[in-house]
Amino acid sequence: MDKELLRHKIKKQILRWLLLLVIFIIPKIQFAQTYSTRNYTVYDGLPSSAIRCIYKDSRGLLWIGNDAGLCTFDGKAFQIVKTTQGKTINQVWSITEDDQGNMWFGSHGEGVYKYDGNHSERITKKNGLADDYVRVITYSKNFQCVVAGSYKGISIIKNDTIITSPEWMGKKEKCIVLLE
Repeated sequence: MDKELLRHKIKKQILRWLLLLVIFIIPKIQFAQTYSTRNYTVYDGLPSSAIRCIYKDSRGLLWIGNDAGLCTFDGKAFQIVKTTQGKTINQVWSITEDDQGNMWFGSHGEGVYKYDGNHSERITKKNGLADDYVRVITYSKNFQCVVAGSYKGISIIKNDTIITSPEWMGKKEKCIVLLE
């Protein structure tokens, strides 16, 4: 009787392992997907390999911001974007698009650039931005405005008007006091 019980336990254990194999391993093998990847470098046309941001616009074009400039990628080739004056936009840290298809770039040191596909416009602290070192930029569909954030505050750009947060909002010690 002991041999019979032992045989039964062994069969039961083998069935458990087979069940686990069927449940967990075979589906992984059958449904595994492989994705092809490719690494792009400066040899492929990137201005720099220090990528700060990537944005896919409404037309499917990839915008790539990095330390040495701004470029687009259409799936085949990189194209360096230049301002109306022929200058590259450096230190691009953030990218967004508004409802009209205008592209907005937050630059770390050069303020904000608005690009309509043909012409570019630069907005800086002299125009009313909180700071020229823009860390993040986004478009609000609800309020139809561009919001640019920096260490010294937030700037809201709507039409030709720029509203900037009070300067005390950009100081760490004041923000901590407000949060307590």
